Amino acid sequence: MNPRPEKQLVEDNITLGLDAPTIRQDFEKKLFFELAKFREVATTNDCYLALAYTIRDRLLQRWVRSARTYLDGQHRTVLYLSAEYLMAGGNYEVILCERGIRTFETYTRNTMDISAIPVVKKLSHLPMVGDPSHGVGIRDKVAPMARAAVAAGADGLLIEVHHDPDHALSDGAQSLYPDQFIELMGQLRMIATAVGRSI
Repeated sequence: MNPRPEKQLVEDNITLGLDAPTIRQDFEKKLFFELAKFREVATTNDCYLALAYTIRDRLLQRWVRSARTYLDGQHRTVLYLSAEYLMAGGNYEVILCERGIRTFETYTRNTMDISAIPVVKKLSHLPMVGDPSHGVGIRDKVAPMARAAVAAGADGLLIEVHHDPDHALSDGAQSLYPDQFIELMGQLRMIATAVGRSI
């Protein structure tokens, strides 16, 4: 038995088709029902509006489905499907990144979900990197999270470095000093070697 039949009913009634016949059919409906125009008497502007409404509805429906999936606790599913959507359009230069999620924790900027790295790497063939700078947003917490990310199997790291973080135009609080970055890189090389990888 479906525990949420109303959800299934809503999804069954949504038109998500991206093929030309489906879009054309929806375009004709928008033209007639929303703009009250027959195709034969519609102006160019009417056609543009009908097409805009057709595309708007598809974008909105996809956003709603993504938001519902996210709120159902399937954050990684949204991440992976978003990547698949990009690749379906012909862009195969896709890298996934864990840069923190919003939780009830207030001490750090975000909560960096280190467990997402091995989970996504098992589910996907795409490279997975970690962003400890945005993941926690606090300079002295960047290095520990970077070390954990490498140990968890991250294929790369995004780490912000600034020679004068206190006067940086943005994100100074999470930027390492150059000497901190050099020290961290030495530590990361040792961790990578310990888990059979190299930097």
